[in-house]
Amino acid sequence: MRESHLEGISIEILERIFALTGATLSRDDIRYYPWARGYDTALTEPGTVLFSTTRTEQREALFQWVGPIATDRVTLIARRDSGITLENLDELIDADYRVAVIREDIGAQRLEEAGVPPRQLQVAISNVSAMHMLEHGRVELWAYSEDVAFWLMQEHGLPTTDYMPVLTISESDLYYALHRHTDPALVDQMQQALDALNRHGVLGDILGSNIVFNTEDYPPYNHRAADGSITGRSTERLRQALKSAGLSAHFRLLPWARAFTEAQLRERHCVYSTTRTPEREPLFIWIGPLATSTWAAFTRPGSRVRAATLDELSGLRVGVPRRCGGGIRHRTGCSGDHGHGRAREPGAPARRADRRLGHRGTGGAHSGPRSRRRPAPPF
Repeated sequence: MRESHLEGISIEILERIFALTGATLSRDDIRYYPWARGYDTALTEPGTVLFSTTRTEQREALFQWVGPIATDRVTLIARRDSGITLENLDELIDADYRVAVIREDIGAQRLEEAGVPPRQLQVAISNVSAMHMLEHGRVELWAYSEDVAFWLMQEHGLPTTDYMPVLTISESDLYYALHRHTDPALVDQMQQALDALNRHGVLGDILGSNIVFNTEDYPPYNHRAADGSITGRSTERLRQALKSAGLSAHFRLLPWARAFTEAQLRERHCVYSTTRTPEREPLFIWIGPLATSTWAAFTRPGSRVRAATLDELSGLRVGVPRRCGGGIRHRTGCSGDHGHGRAREPGAPARRADRRLGHRGTGGAHSGPRSRRRPAPPF
């Protein structure tokens, strides 16, 4: 829901199904409910559809099904500073961690099936409520769709790099779940329409099957040329590599935070030129290096600032854009992801300080082929 307008991949697919089947319905006929209410409604009221719904053995006889429309992975998500690691659900039970869940959600059902005691399951009224429970330390873990969880964090201004998935508890296809007494002919008509969308490549287009390379405006590595195209040293090297491999791709210049987050959340999305750091290592699959960049602390000419070590910068004001390579690695500042720090005194002119912050390769990072179809959330 965005500004009282329903959006999402599953809604777009459903509208295409409406068009192919000649239905007089539109997205205006879709009702936006908390998950538990929507689940109960589809169970009890004929003529209703619930989506996007994980098809499980437990739910199989409760609904009729149209799909699959996507593949979803449900994980246990923790704060990165928690240090939590889990190999299996037995370790979760033994550690007595509290887990935020949503009633009737697949995450809650999987944990209940695995024998996680009810005292460990903290029921939230919504996914946003569960997110804030994890944010404020009221639970140690959140069981939810990994894609949707990180999308929600981005939407609500939480730094996604502060969180991490620690254990996958379900990876399943998502479907439209219809009330069990729905006319089988209607169910078959919807399924045929979805299959036609898939055969003609429409489903792939909606789900984002093309490779997308996102980056920020960061010359000379990446920038917009006079004709409006995206160029630069890193961009041209990528284009040459793609041409040699017989691949095509779409390039976009975005704000850095958005480019970085999309590479984490969206299948077949890459962010470049990206500084590879220990903190970022588990977030992506890496290809590179594309180039080498040096970070340094800068001040104005004539400044009295002198620094032989990073500790000597600690008493100065340092410009630190979010998610920058230097800031992540050194707790200092940098421009963009891989640029140069700025340390200055009030009113001092600009010159280079005496201390380099780092010297790292930059490359491309992407979410990797984690599942057969993993579109961007929300579904």
